[in-house]
Amino acid sequence: TSRQKDCNMSPFVGCCVAAFLVLLPTASVEGSHFRGGTLSWESYKHDDNLIHCSYRMSWRRSSGSHECDQDTINNGQLVRGEGSWNTPDGGVSARYYCTDFSEQEDWTQGVN
Repeated sequence: TSRQKDCNMSPFVGCCVAAFLVLLPTASVEGSHFRGGTLSWESYKHDDNLIHCSYRMSWRRSSGSHECDQDTINNGQLVRGEGSWNTPDGGVSARYYCTDFSEQEDWTQGVN
């Protein structure tokens, strides 16, 4: 003989499932132009009050100001970034040197 079990869901589990289904559409988002980045820093050897910040940023190549090609890389041109880094002495432009790009995959990346 086969047996069947009733599947009774507690009110708490029901609320969790409902919340999951409501919030699920907000979890899938699409970035428009920023693709990611890393930021690192190290202190200067002779001055513990100063640090050197390095970053690598990736952008959608066709987003306007982030176009990069082999000439940009060969000429060592600064590419206009977006915004600035805030420091105690004021803002520092987030420009970068393009190091890599892909026309086919529509991305570019670079370092400061």
